[in-house]
Amino acid sequence: MTRAQGVSFREAVAADAEWLATFGREIFDATFGPHNTADDMRGYLDSHYTVERQATEIARPASRIWIAELEGTRVGYTQLMLDAPRVELAGERATEINRFYVDASWHGRGIAAAMMAHCLEESRALGARWTWLAVWSKNERAVAFYRKAGFEMIGEQIFVLGTDRQLDWVMARDLFAPSGSTVQRETSEGRAQ
Repeated sequence: MTRAQGVSFREAVAADAEWLATFGREIFDATFGPHNTADDMRGYLDSHYTVERQATEIARPASRIWIAELEGTRVGYTQLMLDAPRVELAGERATEINRFYVDASWHGRGIAAAMMAHCLEESRALGARWTWLAVWSKNERAVAFYRKAGFEMIGEQIFVLGTDRQLDWVMARDLFAPSGSTVQRETSEGRAQ
């Protein structure tokens, strides 16, 4: 994966909570709104994308939120859960990419690739063997991107959005294997994008 020229990352601070709430709400709504009822979306957005909740997420010791900036503009953010083991990964140390949001107007400029490279570097620095994420099985664009980034499906889990139970695929990447190597794990039971 190549990095977009000029993308920089900074860890989110309390003053970023309002932007994270607004931006996260917009991206989640644009991505999932057309496929869900207005009531289910409103309930989820109103509980997950508030300034207070984002401030709590920023302060959470078990995670890190990085804001991607390009040309002086915030273009995306990612949240990495620092210690997120999964049964499918045989108890080996793992991180979870819990949020991975890029402004659609910046798609195609290498932002997502730069963000992914940053997440993988940070995960390795934490001593993790694996990083994993959950992605809606119907989000073909995201699934294709994660596959290209070396992630492979290791399981499934249910994501509840209001009254709707949706199938998420759990995808993982061995941080020390070449991209494209096969993950040999059994399957069992946040949503990225």
